[in-house]
Amino acid sequence: MSRFFYDWGGLNAWLFHLVNGFHSPFYDRLMVVLTNLGDHHNFVYYFVFITLLMLLDALIMKAQKEPITQIHVRSAFALLIVLAMSHILVGLVIGMLKSTVHLPRPFVVYAKMPQAMHFIGAYPAAADFNVSFPSGHAATISLLVAALWPVLPRWGRVFGVLLAVMVCWSRLAIGMHFPADVIGGALIGAGVVILVRRYVYRIMDVPYRHPRLVR
Repeated sequence: MSRFFYDWGGLNAWLFHLVNGFHSPFYDRLMVVLTNLGDHHNFVYYFVFITLLMLLDALIMKAQKEPITQIHVRSAFALLIVLAMSHILVGLVIGMLKSTVHLPRPFVVYAKMPQAMHFIGAYPAAADFNVSFPSGHAATISLLVAALWPVLPRWGRVFGVLLAVMVCWSRLAIGMHFPADVIGGALIGAGVVILVRRYVYRIMDVPYRHPRLVR
């Protein structure tokens, strides 16, 4: 039964081949760039960058003699707390599922039929061969977009969703994951943020649509 929910009656593999079947030199390089954006090792850089943007916004407000209220300060700290806590919790959930579910990556499934798929880049360590579900990259990029959602303008939200979709797409394109893996990872990343934000914002008395911290 569990295999059915993962395989979707063959649809999971079919969708994988649909995405993975197309490739060209430029497209392959683009997929590598996109997939690296979801690497959880880059989270610290994203966190620092967001913090610097907040400080820059505060300096601009001060230069323009706009009042920096307590709600501005609490909103900034609340967002950073949500990011940090969500990152830790998502890492724990992803790690636990990977170590217990033990589903093989596409290149392992098709090891005896290498012509059946297209793989881009270097193969991971052998210990990572059977940890396909869920996708950590999908979880990381979805976490970021979900956490920033309240402070993003409409165009920023559209860009964020498109970026998350493309990172998830790239995991299939390079041959590291099946569709179920990235969908599962994305739901975990966004879901954890929603839960964490609900409690953090309530405790810190921060409204959902708090002042724009990134203009």
